[in-house]
Formats: sequence, C-alpha cells, structure tokens
Amino acid sequence: MRRITQASFAAVCSLLASGSALAQGGLPTPQIQRSPQADPLIYDDQVRQLDYNGRFVLDLEGVNLGPDDTAHPSGYRGGYVHLWVRRVSAGNQAGPWRKCDDNADCFVYGGTSKQRIHLGIGPGFIAEPGSHLQFKVWISLGATNAEDPTTSDSMASNWSPVFTVDRAQAGAVKPPPPKVLPVITRIAPQAFEIAPGQARDWTLLVYGRNVCGPGFFALFNGDEANKAVPQTCSVIDADGAHLPDGIYLMRVTVPEPYRRVGTWQVTLRTREGDSAPMPLEIRGMKMTPLPDRGIVPPPAVQQVKPVIVRPPRPN
Repeated sequence: MRRITQASFAAVCSLLASGSALAQGGLPTPQIQRSPQADPLIYDDQVRQLDYNGRFVLDLEGVNLGPDDTAHPSGYRGGYVHLWVRRVSAGNQAGPWRKCDDNADCFVYGGTSKQRIHLGIGPGFIAEPGSHLQFKVWISLGATNAEDPTTSDSMASNWSPVFTVDRAQAGAVKPPPPKVLPVITRIAPQAFEIAPGQARDWTLLVYGRNVCGPGFFALFNGDEANKAVPQTCSVIDADGAHLPDGIYLMRVTVPEPYRRVGTWQVTLRTREGDSAPMPLEIRGMKMTPLPDRGIVPPPAVQQVKPVIVRPPRPN
C-alpha cells in the first residue's frame, strides 16, 4: 500500500481549506434554454422599447440558473449568478467576453431563481441588424467575486453551454403568435334524460383549457342565434376541489331549442377560434311498468236494496 507523505497530506488540507478543490462541479450545470423576448428573434420595434434605465429587458430561462429560489442578490454585487456576454457582428466576428456588470452595460436585476435570469442590456449590444448576443453563466453557492468557477472560494457549478440570441435583419417583421384554440376536456353530464311534464336542471358543466377570455361562449350545433354565455369560469370544481393547472370549469345552460331528444355537438368559441366539438346526448327517460305481484282486487260489493217496514194501522 502506498503511504501518504506528510507533505502530500498537508497539500490536501490546504486545498480543502481554500475550498478550491470542491468549487468546480459542486453545483448542477446551468443551462439557458430560451429567451421570450427573442423568440424567435429581436426585431427593430423591440430595440426601441427600453426600460427606465435605458436598457433593453431580456429574460433568460432554463434550469439551474441560481443556487436556489430564496432571492439572494443575483447580480455581480451579490456574487451568486456569474453571467457573461459577448457580441457577435452580422459578419460573425465575435467580440470579447465581458462580465455582466455596470461597466459592460449588462445588469442582472432582482434575486436568484433556478428558472430565470432577469437582466437589462444596453441597446448598443443589439443595434446592428443581423448580429447576435451570446451568454454563458456559472453559479456559486455563496457570494464570491471570482471570475471563473475554478478559482471560486465557494462551491460552484461548471460553465453553462453558450446560448445565442439573434437580432433580426433590418425591416423584418415579427410574425403573429400562433392561435391558441380552446379545448374541451370533458362535459358533465354526458347525457340528459327527460320525461314528459318533468322539470329538470339544464346546467351543463364544461371543462376546458385556453378559455375564459373576454367574449367567449358555447355553441350547440354551431347555432350562434342560441349561443350560451357561461355563467361562471372557475378553477374550483363542482365538489370544491382545485382543478389541475390550466383547466377551468364553465357552467352553461342548455338553450331551449336543444332540450329535446337528440345528439348535439357542443363547442367553445373564443377570439382565437372554436374548439373541437364534444357530443351531448338528450334522451327520453324509459318508463318501466310496475311488476305484477299477483294481488287480487277485492270483490265488488253487492248493493242491497233497503227494506222499509211500515207500522200497522190502528183499528
């Protein structure tokens, strides 16, 4: 067995004391996955929309972008999120990497979050049409002014992969967002039973996604003349339980013309368009005759003619 010399043991202790031996790779590697303001590109009209600091607001979203969600100061002063940026020209000439601080005109706002970095960047970074912005980041468990995870005195992650944000060519127009159509997930009941002369509640529970916007309503067989405006739109189910995320409950009254036997197609209409139809059945209630239990009705009562007795006449 190889013996550990006193000198090597002292070297290991020195590394552990400084923390540098544990620094790199101690935290999960961050990954920047998207930027909503640059989806798919940054366009001309966006460049002119600056915040009160004269910066263009850009969110970077992904995983492991902070040590936790306890809102530590995330910028260069707090030293938990170490974000670097560089500009790449339209001719693909890359500039130097610069730390996001006041001097680089790239400032991280707010506190730490594992899912998002909220920052403002100077408009000069995105002024050239067809250019690009590139970001990379590493995370430390505690505050540190180190510029690389290998020299961090706090446990740290590795560098993230480089994430690129693209600037649109001059004159390009941002395409409209895709339509988000409503979706009916289920209805209750799926069928109503009716009987002649019997009153009933005609409330239909409609569950769906991408609904509850202004001006939405339900249609039966596409009949706009008898559209049904939902009474409520709630995230609470009929039994009082919370519905899953994104699901809403609407209470709809079945219009008078469709309270008869048949199968009707229910759709929801919003400003984005119509949902796929969901069938609703109205069927007649089956009347079951009473069973013959073998009970013999009592015999008819015979009518007896009353007898009138007259007293004798006196002599």
